[in-house]
Amino acid sequence: MNETSLSLLQQMRQCPEKEAWERLHRLYEPLIRNWLMSYELQSNDADDVTQEVLLAISKDIEAFDHNGREGAFRAWMKGILVNRLRKFWHSRNRGPKASAART
Repeated sequence: MNETSLSLLQQMRQCPEKEAWERLHRLYEPLIRNWLMSYELQSNDADDVTQEVLLAISKDIEAFDHNGREGAFRAWMKGILVNRLRKFWHSRNRGPKASAART
């Protein structure tokens, strides 16, 4: 994947428009999903977590401060992904446990 366009990031931060978000989604949804599949998630779970990551990016984009290094935005996204993935696994471990039926 090519370097993230700084103009796209600036546009999303200053005046988010539908086209900018669609472009971000088109560019990064496959990458996010690929990262998640490397953690051996089921396809439906990867779809759900991908949407959570994209939602978090949309909420937190103003807090992102590009440090000028190549891959800074992708590294920031990966951090969000790891946090959402931890929440996903945690929610799965806290759900009701199946028990064997007693006869």
